[in-house]
Amino acid sequence: EGDWTGGLSGDFILSFGGFRFFGELGLDREGDMAALLGAHLPVNERVECALMLRWYSEVYDAEFAGAYSSVSKCSNQRGLFYSVVWSPLESLEVRATGDVVHYPAPRYGVKVPSFEYESSLEGELAIGDDMSIKGRWRYRYYGDSKMGKYGVRMEYLYRPDVGFYGGVKGEMVWHSPEGGIS
Repeated sequence: EGDWTGGLSGDFILSFGGFRFFGELGLDREGDMAALLGAHLPVNERVECALMLRWYSEVYDAEFAGAYSSVSKCSNQRGLFYSVVWSPLESLEVRATGDVVHYPAPRYGVKVPSFEYESSLEGELAIGDDMSIKGRWRYRYYGDSKMGKYGVRMEYLYRPDVGFYGGVKGEMVWHSPEGGIS
């Protein structure tokens, strides 16, 4: 005998001009629920914002779910994700994101309810039509261990319309006890 999984989900999206509101409600085969609600809000030609709230029951189990989390699988969490994109110049884009997650129940490898936060600040500068330089700073806080993790990445990309594509990337990551810089 095999084990099966499945469920039902319903999605919606409403669009008013450049504003979009969306959501998803899912039920797994045992009737456990997941919900997602979000909005994309363009402020002007150079700035756009996005916000998303999510709620997954502690035992929701639907591997096919379209719901999103940057820090964990889609169960046992309450979360908020935000993003701001700013294009101060035609050749420069700056993006700030954050993901706040509360786990109300123990989970794999963590025996108590916990909290995590992840944020990043990225920039990409286009140089002509076929080159770009990207930079990213990233921070993640693990509430169960009170540990912070930092990362810095720099990347150079060469991508012409046709032919050779290449790049060079350097990254450094470090951990810090008690979530701060030591």
